[in-house]
Amino acid sequence: MEGFEKNWNYVDNRHFATYTNLPPGNYIFRVRGSNHNGVWNEEGVSLKITITPPFWKTWWFQALGLGGIIFLFVSVFHTRTRSIRKRAKKLENRVRERTAELNAANKELQVLFSLQSRNQAR
Repeated sequence: MEGFEKNWNYVDNRHFATYTNLPPGNYIFRVRGSNHNGVWNEEGVSLKITITPPFWKTWWFQALGLGGIIFLFVSVFHTRTRSIRKRAKKLENRVRERTAELNAANKELQVLFSLQSRNQAR
């Protein structure tokens, strides 16, 4: 197998070849044989073989995975930011309402103190 082995394999009377765990790439499988008289066919026959990588090792899958991870981080960031802004607005509204209540209470107290001081002055 050109591209995988450096030397020829002599397999005697075996009529098959097995290769396992070939890395992705292009290979040429060459076969030379002999007849019953031991005369070899020096030219032989060749077969081009392409081993494709599994889908998770392709560039498009890795790019898709990276894009998905980036999208996830951006989504979490925006969701968290939106939640913080919503909470800040609620707090601002509560502070505004409470300030208005305190101002109203202060006005009532001022009115009561002014009435009390008038009554004491008499």
